[in-house]
Amino acid sequence: MVTILGLDPGRRTGYAVVAADGSLVEGGSFGWGEWTELERLFVLPVEVVVVEAFCLYRHKAGSQIGSEFEPAQVIGAVRYLVDRANRRNSDAPLRVALRFQPASVIHCGERRLSPHVQRLVDQTDGSAELDRHARDALGHALYYRQSTEEGRSMRGGSFQRRLRPK
Repeated sequence: MVTILGLDPGRRTGYAVVAADGSLVEGGSFGWGEWTELERLFVLPVEVVVVEAFCLYRHKAGSQIGSEFEPAQVIGAVRYLVDRANRRNSDAPLRVALRFQPASVIHCGERRLSPHVQRLVDQTDGSAELDRHARDALGHALYYRQSTEEGRSMRGGSFQRRLRPK
């Protein structure tokens, strides 16, 4: 297994680094525009970055009037940092993989973790000290870890999009 960085992008971005054994290495959140904190995460030996995908749905479009679409901007920065990490280590056998998951894989309602993901998060030492955004990021990382550990294919799955580095 690999070290996973889970990200919940937005005005307040949550993050969680999960070791190969499933333990929480570090987690927290940072405010909008704190790009040095996001950059710092890419110095860590991370092999997979799992990001909550951002999608504007018709029924929520009205609430986004005047929005700066912070999640989309954070995702753009993450794409850049993954690309930069892969270019820096272009001859390395392991490259940083970027994966996207919809919020629906960890949520069962407005800002509530699904019972399955809630159990995964609650069983992780240190998760109780994390804020909501970091817990969501942890949920994405743990869900990805469990999905790949159980041998489910990550290729072409409806719950996850995969991007290959060029």
